[in-house]
Amino acid sequence: MQEPAARPGRRALLLLVQGVTSVSVVDNEKFTPNSGEDAAREALTDGMKTLRNPRVAEVSEFDLTVSDTSEIKQYRTKLKVSFKYESD
Repeated sequence: MQEPAARPGRRALLLLVQGVTSVSVVDNEKFTPNSGEDAAREALTDGMKTLRNPRVAEVSEFDLTVSDTSEIKQYRTKLKVSFKYESD
């Protein structure tokens, strides 16, 4: 069984559920100047370029980069995306 290729900023963990179904959880993060929701959407969209059949996407972390004048410069969202693993 081959695990999905991990890209920078992503981490994969393979879990066996009830001994039959394999579920993989991938961490993906995205930065955007627009909003946390946009960052989450972009992280999911980016992840789906290499993954299929997502089951659940969970925001695991959310933070902001703030300027010296207390303005929000960037939103960062980290997602945990789980999907059913398909063997060849």
